Amino acid sequence: MRAGRHCPTIAQWVSGVGQEKTDLAEWSLPMDDEPGIQALGLYKQPHSKAWSAKVA
Repeated sequence: MRAGRHCPTIAQWVSGVGQEKTDLAEWSLPMDDEPGIQALGLYKQPHSKAWSAKVA
């Protein structure tokens, strides 16, 4: 392995994250029911706040 190579470490981390069970089918997330831009994280709906906390 080449010195300073980080890809194996990153790949292992991604694999570990992928092994965690997060089934989006379990989350009721109506589309477009937030008044603002969702990408800003300024949620009003309780389900959106819960989802944001879960994925954080």
